[in-house]
Amino acid sequence: MTRYGPHAQRDGVLMYAAAAFLFSVGGIVSKSVMQSGLVPIELAPIRALFAAVLLLVWVATTNRAALRVTRAEAPRLALYGMGVFLLTQLLYMTAINNLPVAIGTLMSFMAIVNVAIWNWLRHRHRIDMPTLSAIAISLFGSLCVTGLVSGGLSGNITVIGLAAGAGCSIALTAYWILGGSLQRNRDATSLLMWAMIGIVASWSIIRPWWNYPWPKIGRSIAVFIDHGPQLPVWSMIVFIALFGTALPFGLVLASVARIGAQRAGIVGSLEPAFAAVTAYLALGEVLGALQIIGGALILLGIVVMEYAAMREHRDDSVA
Repeated sequence: MTRYGPHAQRDGVLMYAAAAFLFSVGGIVSKSVMQSGLVPIELAPIRALFAAVLLLVWVATTNRAALRVTRAEAPRLALYGMGVFLLTQLLYMTAINNLPVAIGTLMSFMAIVNVAIWNWLRHRHRIDMPTLSAIAISLFGSLCVTGLVSGGLSGNITVIGLAAGAGCSIALTAYWILGGSLQRNRDATSLLMWAMIGIVASWSIIRPWWNYPWPKIGRSIAVFIDHGPQLPVWSMIVFIALFGTALPFGLVLASVARIGAQRAGIVGSLEPAFAAVTAYLALGEVLGALQIIGGALILLGIVVMEYAAMREHRDDSVA
């Protein structure tokens, strides 16, 4: 059980729903940037750099004590930022660059199954029928949203994209679980700040910043790949860093602390639905009746999950 009360848990659900929407918007803008010639291995570090600067300024202004790191937590923070978080972002961007946006998003959110397996193996936490039903309904809804049920799917599917999507689901599982554990001693914003600093440090070693293709981010491109206003690439990366990275990842960490990785993952299944809608509006990707039904099923899965959580809370109160 989480240490938060029912009202805070409700806020946790809303936080992840908001994060899912922001991730979908960030994915669309990221795809536009990558279609312009900036490959995932080039977008990931510059996005992290901008996000780290924004978060560092915020934490230094509002909570300077969080800038200190204890010797005990330093290795775990390094693993979180330089390993788990780096892989999650890089693999996700590789997936959506080599698959339709909704498919790449869906594959990453297979992590909700991974979390259930982890809880069973590590904690012997039995999955009750309502929770199992919520997972099944949400995943089937996601299959409908992406068009995999009917085969009605636009865009190319590559082996690289599928491998990246599968890898992202594993990295996202570790991100949820380790992120929830690390928040026992620090807040979500400072944890995210150190994670971004870890990513920047990793890229500084892998590919020094003086070798970065800076001219690529100085040119202007259409916001939605081939239409929309022309903006400098760097300004779109700032948007991605703030609204597609810092804010949604912070909301995710705060949500996981309140409702746990399992429930957060089920709410996160909203992201494929949001991704399908935003891709339809911005990129002209397919959105039909099946996708709308899928979105409704995802919402039903969340309702079933919340029913199970309320029943568990009531049973604990009686006990």
